[in-house]
Amino acid sequence: MSIRLTPLNIVSSLLLLAVVYPLISGSSYAGLSIYWLLALVAVCFVADIVLRSLLKDIRRIWKAEALFLIFVFLLIAIIRTL
Repeated sequence: MSIRLTPLNIVSSLLLLAVVYPLISGSSYAGLSIYWLLALVAVCFVADIVLRSLLKDIRRIWKAEALFLIFVFLLIAIIRTL
């Protein structure tokens, strides 16, 4: 199995960095709790596995995952304004 870089992999790694960095540095989290960040990592990880199994072409995977991320970010923005 070859390693393919996808948008959800990038977001998952950045979210894991956002979880680990405050633990190492001793600072506090900026607005989100560690549980929400870990839930977002889990959602990104599971969505990446599902989309990789459904789509075989790397361009389609990138398009689908980019649309998924846009949808999730818009949904988070809408929920935070309520």
